[in-house]
Amino acid sequence: MVLFRLNEKLEEQGDALTGQEAKIQQLEELTDNLTGQLGSLGSRISRLEQADGSQSGQTEAELDPALPLVSHVDFTIETTEYGTRALKLNLVPAQSAEGMRVRFQITCPGGAARSHPASQLDDSSAYTLSMICTDEEVASGFTVSAVFLDKTDRQYTQPLVKISDITEDSWNAETLWDQ
Repeated sequence: MVLFRLNEKLEEQGDALTGQEAKIQQLEELTDNLTGQLGSLGSRISRLEQADGSQSGQTEAELDPALPLVSHVDFTIETTEYGTRALKLNLVPAQSAEGMRVRFQITCPGGAARSHPASQLDDSSAYTLSMICTDEEVASGFTVSAVFLDKTDRQYTQPLVKISDITEDSWNAETLWDQ
């Protein structure tokens, strides 16, 4: 009887180990995918910065709202190991100004909004956002906007993407920044 119970426990532990190995493999695949995306983004950023540098030569004193604010955006939604959804977004501004800051605003269809500071990549003009989506955002979808602030705190808001129909493996997205 004791041997039978030990065998059952051993089988349970084996099943748990197999499940953990599968999760580790998924995380390794996600890591490889993200590494590739970051490498690609780094190349794009370098090309855009070179093009921008050859056009302007230096940072402007103010943002020009008549010109495009965004040069490139890419994003992904991933399911975390805890079953939550995480948004990861990268943005390359089309222009820069002295003292410029960027924030991201997440707005649900009902009007609920929250704001997140952007992190700027070292030695780059790109800004990033990494956040866990709320249950409301997953259920109803949301719009992500970039809020550019100049040194006088004037705000220029650029909608980036409308995300909806979020499931564990997919979502719908409508690009807004290049329209």
